[in-house]
Amino acid sequence: MNGTLVLVLATVLFLAIVVSAVVVVVRNRRAHRADAGFESEAGWYLDPADETLQRYWDGSAWTEYVEPATPETEMPR
Repeated sequence: MNGTLVLVLATVLFLAIVVSAVVVVVRNRRAHRADAGFESEAGWYLDPADETLQRYWDGSAWTEYVEPATPETEMPR
């Protein structure tokens, strides 16, 4: 019985680690995809991570500056 409990706990821990790793990979791919080939001019655009916000694109990278999105805010092209 005690060996079975250890096996179950080890399996649960392993699965938790695998799921966490998959989540990290998916989030990194989404962030990379959002920036890949992005060559719009500097300006305020919908935040790729949260479309209720707009984030400032400096022409080469997203900045830390955010504010609530407005109806006329667009995704960059």
